[in-house]
Amino acid sequence: MPRGGYRPGAGRKPGHVVVKTREAAKKALPEGVTPIQVILTTMRHLWKDATAIDGKTGKADIIDINKAKEAMAVAANAAPYCHARIAPKEEIPPPVPQNEEFDLQDAGRRIAFALAAAERAPPKALPKPKAKEPA
Repeated sequence: MPRGGYRPGAGRKPGHVVVKTREAAKKALPEGVTPIQVILTTMRHLWKDATAIDGKTGKADIIDINKAKEAMAVAANAAPYCHARIAPKEEIPPPVPQNEEFDLQDAGRRIAFALAAAERAPPKALPKPKAKEPA
């Protein structure tokens, strides 16, 4: 039996997860409030209690840091349901240190020396190809 690759009829059937999710949602709605509604309502009430609107700027100022921390904890639980995950990006190299110990001319000399040493090294020879044996 072959391993891996495409096999007809293998894998999850199309729409399977969607159907189950819809069934669960239909069951939850008549019973009352859904869990995400509870999480979001709690977060909004905590944030409202923790902040006050500045009359001049119209922005929210935190007046109760403990309530704000509680709102942040609840928001962390709601985030996966409301926001998509951000895809990881390429790793950014660390910045060049900008202090007195770093000498750009010295670094340039070291790079030039390494390049010169690489040019002086004899090139590696490739192995000779094997002759085909007559059949």
